[in-house]
Amino acid sequence: MDVINTMERIRGAAECLSMTYEIHRRVHSQRARFLEVSKYQIESEIREAEVQEHNESHDSEFEQ
Repeated sequence: MDVINTMERIRGAAECLSMTYEIHRRVHSQRARFLEVSKYQIESEIREAEVQEHNESHDSEFEQ
């Protein structure tokens, strides 16, 4: 009977570890996607600012 209880505990621990790993994997995957989107947004904002700066410098040259 002791062996059966031990085996059930081992199975339960293995299932718990498996679920913990799956949760960690999903969270990491979501965080990676979030960081990728954030990186894209920042890069887009930088490009927009560069274009705006470029346009403004051309406008000021034209006005002079």
